Amino acid sequence: LIATATNEILKAMDGLMGAIPEMGFFAATNNPEAIDAAATRGGRFGEKLHVDLLRGEDLLSFVRADLQRRRGVARAPDLTAEWIAAAVGEIGPADLIATGDRAINATVAEDPPRAIGRSDFSEAFTATTGRLLDGA
Repeated sequence: LIATATNEILKAMDGLMGAIPEMGFFAATNNPEAIDAAATRGGRFGEKLHVDLLRGEDLLSFVRADLQRRRGVARAPDLTAEWIAAAVGEIGPADLIATGDRAINATVAEDPPRAIGRSDFSEAFTATTGRLLDGA
């Protein structure tokens, strides 16, 4: 089924590229190793952009910005950008945001809602990524 779907998408791309030269296709994945080789051969996509995992100062900066964006969300004093970045080590931006969303959803479902703590973030991280959080 997946091979059939891939072939149909690639045939449509090949057909449209000749008929509609201004057509653009965008694709994204967190699992580039799972992409069918037929989709990555030369001529399929003219531009390829690789966004690496966040780590180090880039990760810390992203976590700080994400926490600032969520400033209305109560969090425990020990759930800091520095702790999150150190515990996570490296992560894609989408997975980090999804982890934060999941942690928030777990705490706001309680009555009354409570501040997000390290254990909430750790559980959300594992549920989102399938990995255990370092130092948790």
